Amino acid sequence: MGVDAPPLPPGCSATPRAARLLLDEQGVPGVKSTWLPGVGVQVFSFEEVPGQPDLFEGEVLAVLGSSSLAEAPNESEAMKRFSDECYAAFAQTKRGLSCVVTGLVQGAGPLAPPPKTADAAHAPSGRARVYQA
Repeated sequence: MGVDAPPLPPGCSATPRAARLLLDEQGVPGVKSTWLPGVGVQVFSFEEVPGQPDLFEGEVLAVLGSSSLAEAPNESEAMKRFSDECYAAFAQTKRGLSCVVTGLVQGAGPLAPPPKTADAAHAPSGRARVYQA
């Protein structure tokens, strides 16, 4: 018997999904992002390295690793959780970490085209763990 997830804020996709946030050689994800209160951290651009094949511009990370970014009380706490999760993964010599993506926020800037069919080079890793947000 599963637990019903709380409803998503207006403007978010109704279907959360698991994804993987990749880290570069210094443990940096190479994303530009902003915090949305009660929603999570929205990513709006990506560095070429490490690249983020599981993510699209405009998507929102509600959970990163074992930390809920959506439940952070303020921006500094959300970004601290984001940074701490990246550091912890890098310290364990991991090159990426699991996240829950809630979808695209409408009116939040340019959005990426819909996902294409996955090929071997850009397929999600399948190793993501899902945590309740």
